[in-house]
Amino acid sequence: MIALRGVNLNPNSKPEDMVSIRLYISPNLIISTRKRDLLSISEIVESLKKGVGPKSSSEFLVDLTYRVTQRMEDIINQIEDRTDLLEENLIDNVNTKFRNEILAIRRETIILRRYLFPQKEALNKLYNDRISWLNEYEKIEIRETNDQVIRYIEELDTIRDKLSLIQEELSNTLSDQVNKKMYILSIISAIFLPLTFLTGLLGINIGGIPGSEDENAFYIFSTILLVIVSIQFYIFKKKKWI
Repeated sequence: MIALRGVNLNPNSKPEDMVSIRLYISPNLIISTRKRDLLSISEIVESLKKGVGPKSSSEFLVDLTYRVTQRMEDIINQIEDRTDLLEENLIDNVNTKFRNEILAIRRETIILRRYLFPQKEALNKLYNDRISWLNEYEKIEIRETNDQVIRYIEELDTIRDKLSLIQEELSNTLSDQVNKKMYILSIISAIFLPLTFLTGLLGINIGGIPGSEDENAFYIFSTILLVIVSIQFYIFKKKKWI
């Protein structure tokens, strides 16, 4: 008994939503069950109809495991390319769509790895178990297929680690942007705080306000405010705050 999973290449389907096939195999009998179409099985059926397919249970098993595994390569390469593209465009695309793409790739990576790891163990057991109708050459082919699955798992782990770094860098970039905006707001607040105090103090409607009887008081006061702003700007510039 063996259960295998292949990427879902059916129309309008997600590749990571893998299709499972369950097999009972003996030297003279093969029984398989599945709910959805699996392209690898369809290809083997077509080859059998043409008389060029596997001629024994062992050849069928080797052929099926190879086909199911080989079809994962393009999907994993596509995920890797999308991850590299994200890494290249990280600085210029700090937006919601960019973050959603990271989450989508991470989800696909996690699902694929979750299914591939048990498949690696199954192929490893198939190689190590003493099955009389599997010869040494066929076992070597199964081992090579298993090595390929291990390589895919390692690539998915690499993609997952790279996504973590991208997400961390994205968070740092967003944090830097927020800090810069807060810094600018702090500078503006520091400039207008004394001006607001003076205008508020001289804006109260009580007797004794200096310059209330002088027609030039407004211009004098405005000049004082400009001088204060100039002094603040000089101090900020000298301390390299702006």
